[in-house]
Amino acid sequence: MKKENFILGWNIEEIKSLILAVKGNTNKNLLKVFEEYAKNTNRNTFSVRNFYYRLIEETNVNKDVSNILEKNGLLKLLKTNHFSESETEKLLYALLKDEGISVRRACRKLAKNDEKLSIRMQNKYRNALKTQPELVSKILEDLRSKNIKTRNVSSNNILELPKQTTNTISQQEIQALFMGLVRLVKKSAQEEFECQLVDEVKSVNNQLQNSLIDLRRKEILVAELQEQNKILTHKLKLLENNLSNTQNTMLNHYSKINNLVSSDRMEELKNFIDSLVKKETQKGEK
Repeated sequence: MKKENFILGWNIEEIKSLILAVKGNTNKNLLKVFEEYAKNTNRNTFSVRNFYYRLIEETNVNKDVSNILEKNGLLKLLKTNHFSESETEKLLYALLKDEGISVRRACRKLAKNDEKLSIRMQNKYRNALKTQPELVSKILEDLRSKNIKTRNVSSNNILELPKQTTNTISQQEIQALFMGLVRLVKKSAQEEFECQLVDEVKSVNNQLQNSLIDLRRKEILVAELQEQNKILTHKLKLLENNLSNTQNTMLNHYSKINNLVSSDRMEELKNFIDSLVKKETQKGEK
């Protein structure tokens, strides 16, 4: 394959598949897209990620790279919207303040967790440090004159990968690059973990709140059932008492009838029965 079909060590077909994978992403976190691409191409996730960000940077500052991408119909797919001068200045004022967080996290905060916008801000910041040092110095001086703590622009968490040259890389440079990659991986992993932890805490809080609401509803239902049980228990006792009284009355009547029959006192039996009929008739009239 011709040299013009390679950018930063990647051939144009690999670059095309990566750009299309990122462009086709709608719901996934970009890191997940890089992970899937790395798995399918036997590459390291953070190597893919760093290449993609470096590609965007090189496209903005290297005409040869942008020409190759344009020739292969990839420039429009990769290019992000340009920042105006006022937007660039506003972004630098926000990111050059030292608020105790990394550039990556500061960009995510400014973008309100919009991953694509966050990447644009991060790339613009990197590009401004390299191509607009006068503007960066001016803003740093302005912030310091207002006693605002400023960021050490040489120690942000965005790793500057060395550009390809025809010279071989020394062992010391390789070791420095490797250590930089290790620091970047650790920091990125920590920030991803913190974001996931916040989401998990919110989810657990919501589940706990829903469980407490459900428990309160069940407590109210149990209280209502207990009250209904008391009422039914009281009614049952009344019925038991009425039944017991009725049974006692019937036993007394039976005893009297039995005594009358056994003593051949039929006339008295007849009168007794008549009196019972009369009582029942009077009860019915009432």
